[in-house]
Amino acid sequence: MHKHSPLFCATKQPRALFQLVVPCACLPEKIIKMNQHFPVKLLQVGRNKDVFKRIIWISLTLNLVAFVFVAKRIYWSCFRRVVETKQQVAPMKYWANRDELFAKLPTDSNDIIFLGNSLTQYFELAELFQNPHVKNRGIAGDKTDGVLDRLGAITKGNPSKVFIEIGVNDLGHKIPTDSILKNYCAVLDTLKRRCPKTNIYIQSVLPVADSSNVLNADYCSAGTNKSIEAINQRLKVIASDKNVTYIDIHSHFQESGHLKPAYTFDGVHLTGDGYLLWTKLLLPYVNSEDAKDKMGNRSANQQKTDLRVVKE
Repeated sequence: MHKHSPLFCATKQPRALFQLVVPCACLPEKIIKMNQHFPVKLLQVGRNKDVFKRIIWISLTLNLVAFVFVAKRIYWSCFRRVVETKQQVAPMKYWANRDELFAKLPTDSNDIIFLGNSLTQYFELAELFQNPHVKNRGIAGDKTDGVLDRLGAITKGNPSKVFIEIGVNDLGHKIPTDSILKNYCAVLDTLKRRCPKTNIYIQSVLPVADSSNVLNADYCSAGTNKSIEAINQRLKVIASDKNVTYIDIHSHFQESGHLKPAYTFDGVHLTGDGYLLWTKLLLPYVNSEDAKDKMGNRSANQQKTDLRVVKE
């Protein structure tokens, strides 16, 4: 045995042997401890992988949700534009078809023309007035500028009378009151210039409901009714200035500032009872040879008396 080997030293010095053997005896315990910590580290790595996977899935999910949300908004935005375009085109085509029809229909100087929007178009004039000269020239959705654009078909026959009912669709499309009245004046000026012998009747704009389950607030609201009252006050002055007859039908249809529920089914358009009342209010003007001289220059009390007789 070599004298410098650990074993030789250990035999000569027992303490040295103890120092050699004890560490060797402790090796298995250290190995065990290392083996005990190794699965823990693996478990920690595995847990870190699970957390990472969860983060990835959450990120992918959020990105997918965001993508779907943005795509949906883009789709509905484009879809709404398409629908709005169709909604704009369809009435224009309808208006053009009606105007073309009116231009082709025969005219006569005895014609009594009712000019207006859907309220006029749905007015069964022939049956209610029993007058062969009464002609319906209403177009659903029409506004003051539309009436102005289609006066050619109205004036070519130099009609005996023209009853105008227009304005509620202008308000429904948020057209300013001043623009509405400007168009109204242009309509009156055109009629008077082209047909100086025609008797012109301005009918007050009818009230609407304060709210509706069918039509939006641009049509049916307390604010709209206030605008209607303001327009009617201005129309009364315009009628006096231009020497045409103003017919107040608004006051007979309103209740506390809005359209009576019995006279409407959607807040704007009239029921059968509403049209019957409207007929009674206009009958003296329609059937008279010169309604302006007969009714327009009489006192307000006398006119109310005549209308009360008509109702009864």
